[in-house]
Amino acid sequence: LVKVGTGELVLADVANTASGQTFIRQGWVTVRNDRSLGAGVNFPDTISPETYVGEGAGLVLKRTRAGANPITVPERVFASGDGFTHRDGSIANSFPELNHNGAILNLSGNNLITGIVTLVATNTTSKIGIGADIDSTDQSGSASELTLTNQMREGNVNPANAVAQPPTLIPAGINKLGLTRVILQGQGVFTGNNQVSEGQLRVQTDTALGMIGGTTTVLN
Repeated sequence: LVKVGTGELVLADVANTASGQTFIRQGWVTVRNDRSLGAGVNFPDTISPETYVGEGAGLVLKRTRAGANPITVPERVFASGDGFTHRDGSIANSFPELNHNGAILNLSGNNLITGIVTLVATNTTSKIGIGADIDSTDQSGSASELTLTNQMREGNVNPANAVAQPPTLIPAGINKLGLTRVILQGQGVFTGNNQVSEGQLRVQTDTALGMIGGTTTVLN
């Protein structure tokens, strides 16, 4: 699957059987099922299909529509940038949770990503946006929390085409965005600096915030 165009693509409450890569090059893709992106939970970490989120794009997680159940996404995710800009400026002002609120963004439900997450820094964005916020269109007032259970690492794979670029690795870190909570349960194998811009970032392993040389700044 290759997502282009500045709008939203919703992969609803259906388990897809695709086994290939997913590229989100523009706009955002909202997933509402464990297997929206195709991978099965039984894939080993090292061979599960990859989802690539390019700079200026986003992967959004929401609970299922039927039953309002949380989802578990098993894919490996390569993420760059801090999220997407809503194509309609007037709408953007009404839905701030949809504007540069994370390349990976949770908007409803207490959801998990269990695949390895690779942070891809660029010359313009070294801290990759990971967000959790409340969906303003969800009238139920659903809780919103994202848990990353696996390793987080840095890489230089271009999310637009899965080719290594640039040749020199740029140190990457995370930027916690959005008003609700993100939980890091896996090891952090990255060397860049981190920032908590909004909400709460909970760490549950000694190295969740990366290697010892990096720093973490919590904004007021």
